Amino acid sequence: MDLHTNYGNNETEKWESFPGIPFVPLSELHPEDDNPDHLYGIDDHEFILPDGEKLILNAVYDDHLPSVNIVVLCSGITILNITTYKQDSVGYDPSIVFYTPSRNHITLMVGPSN
Repeated sequence: MDLHTNYGNNETEKWESFPGIPFVPLSELHPEDDNPDHLYGIDDHEFILPDGEKLILNAVYDDHLPSVNIVVLCSGITILNITTYKQDSVGYDPSIVFYTPSRNHITLMVGPSN
């Protein structure tokens, strides 16, 4: 399962994709904690948009419910924090669309690894 991230390229007016970010078992990310086997996460994944704006992504996927929590930070400030259910493991849902403080258009989707 990956977190798929796209941004609207203001020059070409087309969507551009970043490589999918794989969810890793939380037991590997945080071996000091007692995390169940059905929890997967992404910790402090940084990417920089073409205009230099930097975003930090954190996420947790629970394959038992199934649900996902995604947090996006920009300049140390939370700009998105969403928890929602995922229909199944083969679809690209949820689909989250938002603007960053610098007005970059971003989409996030949770779906299979490519």
